[in-house]
Amino acid sequence: MDQYQIKAMSLYQNGEYKEAIETMASSQTVSDKEYKDFVRNCNRLIIEQYKFMINDAIATGDHNMVRKLITKYRTEYGLNPEIENLDITNQTYSHENTDNNPQDSDGDSSGLISAIITICLVIIFIIGIFAWH
Repeated sequence: MDQYQIKAMSLYQNGEYKEAIETMASSQTVSDKEYKDFVRNCNRLIIEQYKFMINDAIATGDHNMVRKLITKYRTEYGLNPEIENLDITNQTYSHENTDNNPQDSDGDSSGLISAIITICLVIIFIIGIFAWH
């Protein structure tokens, strides 16, 4: 391993995949197959990083960040089906429904009210049995 490969592996371990690829390209001792495998693996991890960051932005409802991340990926790496096919609208809609839908909170309240009414009816029934005997 030469100094470029060592530096590239350090960058790789720190999650700096784009820089790792650029550094590995400077190595004169790495074979074409090793370089292509390294680039393929780095690109796979870059895609995973972006998918994670985009899904995290979706989960937090940060729509501006979602758009920025997708634009940044497209600018730096071009189009990729894994990024383009993320179901942004459905995930965003689902997230908004769980956080902001007043029907959900009413449903929780009505469930609690039903439970309280059921408990009260059971207590009244038990008291009625004992009072009748």
